[in-house]
Amino acid sequence: MVSKWRSSPILSATFMNFQSKGKLLQAGLERAKAQGKRLGQKPISKIKEAEILRLRSKGHGIKKTAKLAGVGVGTVQRVVREAA
Repeated sequence: MVSKWRSSPILSATFMNFQSKGKLLQAGLERAKAQGKRLGQKPISKIKEAEILRLRSKGHGIKKTAKLAGVGVGTVQRVVREAA
């Protein structure tokens, strides 16, 4: 049985629009890189990384470490992963 949504011209147009936006986004990112622009957030300082590792070594959990260090949970996870 063929779904009635597969042949929907509205969904097809929406999907094509989504694809073209992705291509434009990728082209913009490549152009920015070519111009030497730094993408993403600023890296955290080595002092902050050391604080995160110190708090984790004291036995604090990831959420508690993130709160005490003033960073996000993902940052704590990344710092710990990269230090291992």
